[in-house]
Amino acid sequence: MALRTQKELSKDLRHYVTKRLKKLNKTFQIVIEDKDSEAVHDFRKTTRDLQCLVEACGIRRPTRKAKKIRLGLQSWRHALSAWRDGDVMIELVNQAQQKAHRTYERQVWPAIAEWTMNERERALRKFLKNADSRKMKKLRTKIETLAKSQIKAEPMIDNLGRLLQQAWQKLHLAMDKFERVAEVANLHAVRIKTKTLRYALDLRQEFYPDKQLDDLSVWLKGIQDQIGGWHDELTLSELVRTSLSPSDIISDPKAAKIIEGIKEQEIAMAESARNYLLSVREMQEYKRLWRILSAAIYATSKDSAGEALAHQNVTGPIH
Repeated sequence: MALRTQKELSKDLRHYVTKRLKKLNKTFQIVIEDKDSEAVHDFRKTTRDLQCLVEACGIRRPTRKAKKIRLGLQSWRHALSAWRDGDVMIELVNQAQQKAHRTYERQVWPAIAEWTMNERERALRKFLKNADSRKMKKLRTKIETLAKSQIKAEPMIDNLGRLLQQAWQKLHLAMDKFERVAEVANLHAVRIKTKTLRYALDLRQEFYPDKQLDDLSVWLKGIQDQIGGWHDELTLSELVRTSLSPSDIISDPKAAKIIEGIKEQEIAMAESARNYLLSVREMQEYKRLWRILSAAIYATSKDSAGEALAHQNVTGPIH
């Protein structure tokens, strides 16, 4: 792997920021004008890409300005969460309707489908009402200004390694916590930290591509999806119960059976995700990830502190 000079990497990073800011603006406009669900996905992903870069820029000396930018990106992404969840739930409800064979299922699911569609439309209207183009423009300007100054001043080669190291440690802290207490909140935290590591890995891959790391990023996506499937089923379970009034559930055995079936599926998926996670550290893919990541961090660490951090990974998994 040929390492770029600081000057070469700075140029490439500035180009990366320009492209991502253009994409952020383009997808934002499509979301506003066309109400396009694919654009919602692309917009949310781009906020994560930029958030990851901002974190890399300030990883040595975090500033209030960088923190405010990260919170701004998170705020825009979270504002679209209900819209995104609505799209996912509509798809899951449609699948459930298609699979419905019993009479009581065919009677109850249409009402749930209508309620889900209305909730999604409410989320869409709420976002469009609060979406201020001027605030988005200010955020883009702040990102561009911060990135321009930090990319020039910071040793970004080393920062990318530090970002990977930090994401790796956070994932393992989350996995440790889940192994101690295998509860819903800790399971969801592992999914979030897995995604954080993937984005840190993808950012590094933009400038130092490595086929092995690409393959392992796909493996991390599999962990994320395994937990994500459970999370979607949990959300569906809550949605179905919310869409039916308590009196409906108490008085109508058909409604109660629908909820019972959904909850049973959600519990089964949660148990599957739990068992999968508890076995992850024994998998060959995990051990490869640990070795290759450790080497990648070491390769781009310039000073003794970075070398020591990489050596900590080389000597064994972080617990």
